[in-house]
Amino acid sequence: MPQGIEIYKGGSPTISVTTSLCRVLGKVDLTDSQGAIVCEDSRLWAYVYRISSGGSYPVKITINGNTINWIYLEDAIYGAGTNKYAKGMRLVYGSY
Repeated sequence: MPQGIEIYKGGSPTISVTTSLCRVLGKVDLTDSQGAIVCEDSRLWAYVYRISSGGSYPVKITINGNTINWIYLEDAIYGAGTNKYAKGMRLVYGSY
């Protein structure tokens, strides 16, 4: 039996995802300057969003095999007011 999702507009498919759908495996607050998460699943994805008020340092995310690494790019922010920036991001990750 076929599985997945297909979305049509005007009789033509605009989205067809039938071989694998995404699932969320977890989330972690990125309070350290850098870190890693090891997952047993393959084909990982990740995204971050801000959870603190005010500014947050940008985060570099890399996925290598079954490991998701992050590092705050503190050197990317310079000038007045940089001491007000925080490590206030949350990482959501999953597999597809």
